[in-house]
Amino acid sequence: MSLELENQHLRNKVDQLEKQLSEADGKITELTEKLEAAQKLIAELQDQKKPPPPFVKANIKKEPDQPKKERKKRPPSQNGVRRLGPGRM
Repeated sequence: MSLELENQHLRNKVDQLEKQLSEADGKITELTEKLEAAQKLIAELQDQKKPPPPFVKANIKKEPDQPKKERKKRPPSQNGVRRLGPGRM
């Protein structure tokens, strides 16, 4: 009789596990469909090219209208204060 009880207990356990498996399979298919829809939406959004926001400036290098002026050199009278070498060793 103990074998019959054990057999019945195991059958109940199998039925319970089959129900859990079918619920898990249903959730998996539902989540897979949601994932595919989300991936399609992401792909569509990435394919769209939006114009940059108005506060962003384009990276354009402007060509100068006039050539740059040469820098002024100091007169030799102002260069006399500079040291020629290190002060102390």
